[in-house]
Amino acid sequence: FPESGKPFIIMSYGADGEKGGQGYDADLLSTD
Repeated sequence: FPESGKPFIIMSYGADGEKGGQGYDADLLSTD
């Protein structure tokens, strides 16, 4: 929660649901 003042990162593992990958399977981070 932004109100807490603590930093956070949102992460998605992509279409395959696993760490790593390319294209549609690539991981996405809110810092990208």
